Amino acid sequence: MGHTCRELKRLVFLSLVGVTFGCGTDGEDDSPRAMPARVVFSVQDLDLLGTVEVHALGESWLFEAGQAGGEDESAEDCDVNAIELDAEALSIQATSELGFEWDFEHPLRRGECNVVPISLDNPTSGVFAVMALNDEATPLKVYVDDTLVGTAVEPISEADFIRLNELFMQVDFGELRRRFVQLRSLEQVALFIAPPGTYRLDVEAGGVREPDSIDLFPGYAGFSVHQVFNP
Repeated sequence: MGHTCRELKRLVFLSLVGVTFGCGTDGEDDSPRAMPARVVFSVQDLDLLGTVEVHALGESWLFEAGQAGGEDESAEDCDVNAIELDAEALSIQATSELGFEWDFEHPLRRGECNVVPISLDNPTSGVFAVMALNDEATPLKVYVDDTLVGTAVEPISEADFIRLNELFMQVDFGELRRRFVQLRSLEQVALFIAPPGTYRLDVEAGGVREPDSIDLFPGYAGFSVHQVFNP
């Protein structure tokens, strides 16, 4: 039995549709959207932060200075250390031995290695440093809600003071935090690290204690300097 031209065209169309649908049913979907996201944590500044504990997915990981998977974690480590997730984002909380905290959500790209950074560049905590400019202002003590939180026993140098001002004006809070921690180890800075909020902060310089307050915003880094002139 023959077919009309219109019937032949319809048969050809149906055959092509069958081929098109057949190609998508003989295997699994291997497009990036169907693949899991691979995740590794890149924890930096461990020499300054001390031990860092990362919490995600109901599990915890500890990172220490010199530990594999800490300072040198990179995309290449996905082949060994990656966590595979069927998700578009990952909620992360972390705490450091020094007192900094992180609480953020990291977007994920499916089918790729997602390196999640945790360092002094991106903490949620605010930090405020208090320092002396001359010997007469030392020892300088900082109290928060009547609790001693830090002491500076030596004044900072003029060069350090200039450098801190430069970093603050450049809004380079990551480097500012690193320098704060370094100066703290030299006992030249009293450092207050805390979650965002308003705090009563008293500074005692040269034996004189002055009450004050400070607003710490998420990720904020700031400082104050004090000097005393004896008559």
